[in-house]
Amino acid sequence: METPFRVLEIGTTPQLLIDDYAVEDVWMIRRSPEEPVKYLGNPIFPAGDTVIYDEEEQLFKMWYGIGIPGTFEAKGAYAVSADGLHWEKPELGLVEADGSKRNNLIETTGFGSVLKDPHEPDPARRYKMMTKRAGTPESEGRAFAAFSPDGIHWKDHPGEKSILRASNDGNGMVLRDDCTGKYINFRRTTVLAGGRGVLPEDIGFPDPRVMKGAGGDRLGVPEGIGFPSEDDFEAYEEADEYIHRYLRPAPHVHTRTLRIFRDTHEGLGCNRRIARSESDDFLHWTEPEVIIRPDELDPPRLYSISVARYLGVYIGLLELYDSCGNRRAPGTPQESDTIDIQLVFSRDGWRWERLASRPVFIRRGVIGAFDCGMLRPVNPPFMVLGDEIRIYYYGHGSSHNIPSSNQGLGVARLPKERFVARVAGDEVGALITKPFRLEGGYLQINANAAKGLIKVEVTDPFGNPIEGFSAEDAAEIRENGFRMPVRWTCGKRLSEIAGRVIRLRFYLYRSRLYSFVVDAGR
Repeated sequence: METPFRVLEIGTTPQLLIDDYAVEDVWMIRRSPEEPVKYLGNPIFPAGDTVIYDEEEQLFKMWYGIGIPGTFEAKGAYAVSADGLHWEKPELGLVEADGSKRNNLIETTGFGSVLKDPHEPDPARRYKMMTKRAGTPESEGRAFAAFSPDGIHWKDHPGEKSILRASNDGNGMVLRDDCTGKYINFRRTTVLAGGRGVLPEDIGFPDPRVMKGAGGDRLGVPEGIGFPSEDDFEAYEEADEYIHRYLRPAPHVHTRTLRIFRDTHEGLGCNRRIARSESDDFLHWTEPEVIIRPDELDPPRLYSISVARYLGVYIGLLELYDSCGNRRAPGTPQESDTIDIQLVFSRDGWRWERLASRPVFIRRGVIGAFDCGMLRPVNPPFMVLGDEIRIYYYGHGSSHNIPSSNQGLGVARLPKERFVARVAGDEVGALITKPFRLEGGYLQINANAAKGLIKVEVTDPFGNPIEGFSAEDAAEIRENGFRMPVRWTCGKRLSEIAGRVIRLRFYLYRSRLYSFVVDAGR
C-alpha cells in the first residue's frame, strides 16, 4: 500500500539518535552526550598526531611530529603497539639524528596527517600523507603530498608542487569517504570578516621575517610574537608606540620572551574557521570552503577539527579556542587561551549540527593534569574496537601560548554507538520515528534503563498502533545493554509485518536511548 509520507529505507543499519534523521518528533525528551571515560594510565605516550588500528596487520600504528629546535619544522616519527596503550619505537634506520640512524624517524619533507587507503590500486600509494613544509616562502600557506607502501618508507610527491592552499601552521586532517569515494580534507582557514587585518608594516616591521616565536609565521598580530630582546628586530622604536598603545605586553616567564596580549583586533588575519576541500586523486583539490563558523554561543575562534564517518553520520571533534576566558571550567587553572572539544555531526559533511547547550565532550583535567590546558583530538577522532569506541587525544598542561613539558597522548572510551542519548527524566517522554520500511523481523535497542524503563510501540505511518504491538502489549525494558531485544507480551513478532511501512514510538522513563536496529535474522 502506498503512503503519502516520505519513507526512510534504513534496512538493517543501526540508527543513531544523535540527530533527527530518523526522528519525527519528541515529547519531554532531550539530547545529552555520553561522557567518555578517561584511561587511568594517561598519558600513554609523549606525542601523537595520527593513530589507527590496522586490521590487516592486527596492529596499532602511530605517526607523530618531532619539532626541530629553532624552526617551525617537524620531522615525522613512527610507533607501534599491540594493544594501543603500550607503545614501542622501532629502530627504522632511515634518518640520521644526533649522529645515529638508530631511531624511529621517517624520511619526509615536513609532516602531517596520515591515511591508510585500502582502496588504492597502486601499492606504492597505500599510505598517504598531507604535509606542511615550513621555512621557505614558496612553501608557506601550502600543503604537499607524500606516499608510502607501508607507512614507513615515504616518497614526496614529485617536484616542489603543492597540492592545496593551507593555513601556515597546520593542514588539518584527511579521510577517504567510502560513500562517495572522494578524499576529504578538513582544516582551519582564514577569517574573512576581519577586514584588511594587521600587516607587519602596521606595527613597524619592515619585513615579515622579523616576526619570530609562537605564531610568528602568521600575518596579523599573534598572541606570542616572541622577541627575546629589543636587538632582535628592526624598527623597535616605531613598533614600541603601537604595541603599548593597543596591546598589553608582559614578560613571558616560560620562554623569556615578550608575550603580547591583544586588547583589539580579535580575529583579524587569523586562521580560525573550519573549511573543507575534496579530491578524487589526493593531488587535485577543490578550494577550501568554510563549513563551520562560530556563532553567538561560541568563543570567536574555532581551532581545528577531526572527522570520521560512522553508521551514516559524519562525527567530528571540534576544537574551540577560547582566547578570552569565556568557557573556564571549574578546577582548571587557565582563564584564557584554552582549547576544549565539542561534538559535531552531519549527514552530508557540509551542514553541521551541535547540541543546543554546547557541552564540552571530553573534560579538561584538574589543575596539574597533563590535559588541564588544552585537549586536541588526533586523526581519526575515534575508532571502533569490539563493543568500545576508543578516542585518542593530545593533552597539554598549559594554555595555548605557554610551552609545557606536561603533555602527552591520552585515551578515553565510550560504549559502542553511545555518542549521544535521548534522555527522559521523572516524567514519561516519548519519541516517534519517521516512517520506514520494515526489512527485518527483530528489533533491538542500545539503551540504559537500569533505573527506569522503556517500552516500544509499533504504529502505522499515521501513528495508529498496530494490533498486538501497542504500548500496552510491549514488554518493559529495565536493563542497561547494547543489543537488548524488544518484545511484545502477546507473542507477536515483527516478522509478521515485514515489508510494511511503520513507525516506532519509544516511551522512556528515567532512561537513555542511543540507537535502534532492525535485524534481518531471528
